[in-house]
Amino acid sequence: MKCPCCGNEMQSGFVRAMGRGGVCWVTENRPMGAAVGCPGFLLLGKAPHSETDHVPAQRCAACRMVTIAYDPE
Repeated sequence: MKCPCCGNEMQSGFVRAMGRGGVCWVTENRPMGAAVGCPGFLLLGKAPHSETDHVPAQRCAACRMVTIAYDPE
């Protein structure tokens, strides 16, 4: 997928909620404890969440933008 801002190719990965630890980007869908500190791990922000989950996403490192497609149903 191309970045809507700069046109560069975006990296595929996942946005994950980290329980009470925040929100992060990972390139592999691993159990959360195994994902922290792995190559491709990027903390996006801290936010309170009661469960850890993930959604597929695309990331542009140049623009610092993450794009998430969602299912309206």
